[in-house]
Amino acid sequence: MQPDEQTRRDWIGSCAVVTAGMAGLAGCMDGSDGENGSDGSSTGDETEASGSETGEFGAWPMVRYNAANRLSTPHDGIDGEPELAWLAEFEGWVHPPVVYDDVAFVGHGDDTYSAVDLHDGTVLWDHETPTTGVPTVTEDAVYVPGDGVEALDRENGDVHWTTEHESVRTLRSYDGELYVGLEDEIAVLDPDGEEQLSFETRSMVHGIALDDDGIYVRSLVDRDELRYALVGYDRETGEERWEHELEHESVLGTKRARTMPVHEGAVYTVASESVVRIDATTGDLEEVVEFEHISSRPTIHDGMVTTHISMERYDIETGEQLDVGDNDTGLASPPVHAGGSYYGLGVTVVLEGTDLFKIDADSMTVDSRTEAPSEGFVMHTTPVVLDGLVLTSIDDHGLAAFE
Repeated sequence: MQPDEQTRRDWIGSCAVVTAGMAGLAGCMDGSDGENGSDGSSTGDETEASGSETGEFGAWPMVRYNAANRLSTPHDGIDGEPELAWLAEFEGWVHPPVVYDDVAFVGHGDDTYSAVDLHDGTVLWDHETPTTGVPTVTEDAVYVPGDGVEALDRENGDVHWTTEHESVRTLRSYDGELYVGLEDEIAVLDPDGEEQLSFETRSMVHGIALDDDGIYVRSLVDRDELRYALVGYDRETGEERWEHELEHESVLGTKRARTMPVHEGAVYTVASESVVRIDATTGDLEEVVEFEHISSRPTIHDGMVTTHISMERYDIETGEQLDVGDNDTGLASPPVHAGGSYYGLGVTVVLEGTDLFKIDADSMTVDSRTEAPSEGFVMHTTPVVLDGLVLTSIDDHGLAAFE
């Protein structure tokens, strides 16, 4: 099992205990992120894909779409009200999928990866391995945490190569190289699996973001005191540029810090009650938005920062709050922006169901609310939004597609 997935059952229990109203539950469900990622030729402009746009539905090569973590894509999303198209049934944990050439690649249970045809949900192949997580996919291969890092053939799941790395927690691909987050180390691999660079990190790696110049690593440095470190490293040499330690009021807050969007030379993250901006070169830190409640992960697009629990929008430069529409979504995770809409998962009744919300990005009002095929709540953070299709992974159910 992925190391950062090992406490997910405990996490569900803790959410039930600490929940106090819808916002509390939304914070709980914000926790399980399924870190691991993919190919990114550019993270500067949200209209640029982070992998080749192939097939009818477009590509989603990594968790949170690209190495910038901005949760904003050039895809069109769904025109009209989403309807369930198909469900590929899997048992156990179902990690967020990645997509290339009309095929979704998804890890599920403790030991299986599957390739799923996006047109009808047919399972094309299965691959068994010692552990599962979220893959990253490029034109060369599907890279998965398993027996070390494994490179799988996209067409049939055959193994091209494996590495001897242990406890692979995070995968990102950028500019033709694979970035591997380990217990307390970053390793950079070429497309043949040969290590090009490695360096130690402050502690166990929980998240990675990338741009042309830097590698930005989030590590939990003190679980008891709820402190985490965000460190910027030079992408060519691995030399540390800057470091910040931030604290949270609860373990829920430390989970929220994993998204770390990168935008126009700055890294964004959250403290207990604020969104902060860190200059990616100098490390200078400034507060962008201050809240009266627990801060939530930001989605960045069109010069705005949007937070998910109450769907509030702020000007990214001034921190000024923009108009808020009439929506009571109770989103469980940061929304994805695509085609003029936000897509997110929200709770129907506490711990008893989840809906897929589509929210107009201009008016911030709910366009539609579609029930997901789940008796419980969906633990993963964000839906995968493509051209005309939205995917969401549902534990003990499988991979659901809406059209």
